[in-house]
Amino acid sequence: RFIGHPGRLREVAFLPDGKRVLTAAEDGSVRLWDISCAAPSATDCNTPTRVFTDTAGFAAKNFEVKGIAVRPGHNQFITANSDFTLKLWDIDCATPSPQECNSPAKVLTGNGKGHTQEANLVTFSADGKYAFSTSEDTNVIQWDVDTGEVVKKLPDPNGKELRGVALVPGTNYLLSGGAAGEIIEWDLTTGQVVDRLRGHKGTVYYVSVNSDGTRAISGGGDNKVIVWDLETHVPLTILSGHGGYIRQAVFSKDSKHALSGSADKTIRLWDLTNGAEAARLPSRDEVKDIAVSADGKQIVSGVQNGSINVWNIANDQPTGNVQSFLWHERDVSAVAFSTDGKFVFSGGGKADGALIMTNLATGNIEKKFDFKVFGFNTIVATPDGKRLISGQIIPGGDDYSDKRVTDLSLKNISMIAWDIASGKKLYEVTDIMVDKARHDSVNSIAISPDGTRIYASTGAGSKILIYDTDAGTKLGELDLKKDGKATQLAITPDGKFLVAGTTGTVFIVWDLSKGEFGERIYTSLPQSAQVTSVAITANGRFVAAAVEGDIQLWDLQLQQKVRTFVGHSRGINKMRFTNDDTRLVSGSADGTTRVWRIEELADIIAWAKENRQFPELNCEQQKLYNLPGTGCK
Repeated sequence: RFIGHPGRLREVAFLPDGKRVLTAAEDGSVRLWDISCAAPSATDCNTPTRVFTDTAGFAAKNFEVKGIAVRPGHNQFITANSDFTLKLWDIDCATPSPQECNSPAKVLTGNGKGHTQEANLVTFSADGKYAFSTSEDTNVIQWDVDTGEVVKKLPDPNGKELRGVALVPGTNYLLSGGAAGEIIEWDLTTGQVVDRLRGHKGTVYYVSVNSDGTRAISGGGDNKVIVWDLETHVPLTILSGHGGYIRQAVFSKDSKHALSGSADKTIRLWDLTNGAEAARLPSRDEVKDIAVSADGKQIVSGVQNGSINVWNIANDQPTGNVQSFLWHERDVSAVAFSTDGKFVFSGGGKADGALIMTNLATGNIEKKFDFKVFGFNTIVATPDGKRLISGQIIPGGDDYSDKRVTDLSLKNISMIAWDIASGKKLYEVTDIMVDKARHDSVNSIAISPDGTRIYASTGAGSKILIYDTDAGTKLGELDLKKDGKATQLAITPDGKFLVAGTTGTVFIVWDLSKGEFGERIYTSLPQSAQVTSVAITANGRFVAAAVEGDIQLWDLQLQQKVRTFVGHSRGINKMRFTNDDTRLVSGSADGTTRVWRIEELADIIAWAKENRQFPELNCEQQKLYNLPGTGCK
């Protein structure tokens, strides 16, 4: 993490050596960073190699650097600026000092023929001779970089602001995108429009082209990333999932993957062979896990920055100061309350692997469990309060080669039972396999209310495994069949119903009272993406299902969705109903923990009347809104 710009970053570019990176920001500066920088810590750098700031120009007037591009074959870069100019900089500039440069090598204004409004983005021709910039003034301008003269001006045919710009390698064509929501293909020889690529439903903020010039990628204000066939000029793939407009989108070197950065504060890696999201990189501290105390008065969250946060809740609002504990070296990926609510258990994520018991009254560590694993996916306390059952992260080959772990036995342990009183292991589960050679992780656990059975979902398996809690031996399984893998499990307090979210875009409910291990009684309709988290009310009537940052509330009696809760900007990692089922708590990758009201219609009406949200309605109005006709005939 590179820290120093006081304003928003606009664009980032690697230098050809792959060891340094340039960042352009709205604070009017460009900073050069060494990616091996480890000051003040291994994960944070606040010491750029050099800061480029035109103190006599735009920075002194609070203007912004909006775009940046590295000049091929030269030790230079160029910026697009909000003072209508382009500025060319020498990377080795050391005036007035080796750490600061305040003198651009050249300022491109066009001598009255350049941009008349803010320049947005800029790119170079392959030989570095020409630069191409877009602007709020609706033009693409081709510049001779050495002379600073305008070669050609291409006015947007829609008369709209232009943003994205890219050259097609091996051709004389250029692509531009902007507020009109389409991509214009230009012939630079004639200056004419060749074609228009339509597919976005909002501003096209960014355009780039793969190395062989056969495909383009664009990011839009509609939160979509589109991959285009440049021969047919039609979309090949539409990548959905971002919760904000797309700031930047590029191909990998081999064109098999794409990388996109969004206003939803995520960077996402896409597999272009199937259009699936392969990885997500958060830009703020993600809430990895949450738990609710038995009385519903406290919420605990485990956070990516290694903290454990505990809130006291009254009338749906946090009261007093949050208790924050920083015991872990890395992220906290699993949390749980003790059954009496006096302690919090926290499990560290990858390469942390510590299991810690915190005393909430004293704010101190009560106990560190005596066996350190690679990492935790989940922790659940048994109903008698005497044991913890944990699902483990299995280390891979890279983890061993990178020396993040050295104990070879940890790659065999999928689940552990712990004695809370002594802090020692009771047993390990080592028979959960991906194949004959590899063990599988356990991602989610539910325990029957009598404490006799453990229900566990795994990272690669399409079955929910059932284990004897005392012996740690396998009893049976529940088959997800063709519905993918289980993402998360939840069980009703009476142990009758079990619900699982799946990667197959559905959630599934079993009646555990039927048959030896339960009977599958309901499978939801397919959703737009995988169901990342689930929760179920005590009476088994309502299921909360998290899909792409939204929470859907389903009535199992009606077998339909009855409400959607919108507010999270990123995926939801964990949800829990309070014991009285009137509130739902959700923890998200957007860094927030939220509490939602779950009252039924009569409760909502009573609450709204009490809080004067609407006046008394006459009989006609009550009938119009399908409300109980109080005092009406």
